[in-house]
Amino acid sequence: MNCKIMILWAFALLACGRPEGVSTAVSSEQVLDTPALESPTSGAIPCGDIPFFQPGTEIVSKDFSKTGKETSAQTIQVLNVRQENGFSIAEVQGTVRSLPNGPETQVKFSYRCDGSKLYFDIASMYRTQAKAQDSTFQSSEFVLPLQLKVGESLPDIVSTVRSEQGGRPSSMTITLSNRKVTAQESVTTEAGTWDSFKITNDLQIDMELPGMDAKMKEMIAKMQAENKLTSITWFAPEIGIVKSETYKNGELESGNRIVSIRSIKP
Repeated sequence: MNCKIMILWAFALLACGRPEGVSTAVSSEQVLDTPALESPTSGAIPCGDIPFFQPGTEIVSKDFSKTGKETSAQTIQVLNVRQENGFSIAEVQGTVRSLPNGPETQVKFSYRCDGSKLYFDIASMYRTQAKAQDSTFQSSEFVLPLQLKVGESLPDIVSTVRSEQGGRPSSMTITLSNRKVTAQESVTTEAGTWDSFKITNDLQIDMELPGMDAKMKEMIAKMQAENKLTSITWFAPEIGIVKSETYKNGELESGNRIVSIRSIKP
């Protein structure tokens, strides 16, 4: 099981690539259960101060393997930021490229901020790749508070993506549980140094694919029991997630870090 499917993680955006095993052929006219815009809370951090909400900003991050080898690169460009119902909504285009010279995938998506929290609708990435008119797509929204403190426990996050093509449904549920802010520490990457909050959590991935029988489900459950997945993210409120790592049974499996932030305004 590829641990990189844990996060398309909102604000290191595209940090872990595209979830495998879930169809990306979806129809924008037939999307279901798009998260509603809830009432914004009183913001403490101006969204416009965050690079991910500054038009013309380009942010590059890279994945790395357990041995430190760079495996893929992700680039996002902030195209536009608009105000809607108290939220700042950023419209973004991105690319994911396997290293050193692998194929490139392009997507467009959006995320939002109310000064108190960051919100990311995973399904928005898939809607831009609409190809099949008989497909549907659903997902819940990923939420990350901007204000944190060491020792704080954060709510679990359960994100389920569902697709159906030709009458054959499939789904993947990613659960981040036991989320805790365990430290505040300085993190340095090629892009800079930031005062960051270290967030740890358990990770579980459940999949339902066409043709899965009871035996296959039992095998997957056994694999999950034998291979405990956990992750660590380093979050700097003025930037976003600057670094993340995924572990299997306590050993590093993969990670991601921001390597470049620059303005490409004319």
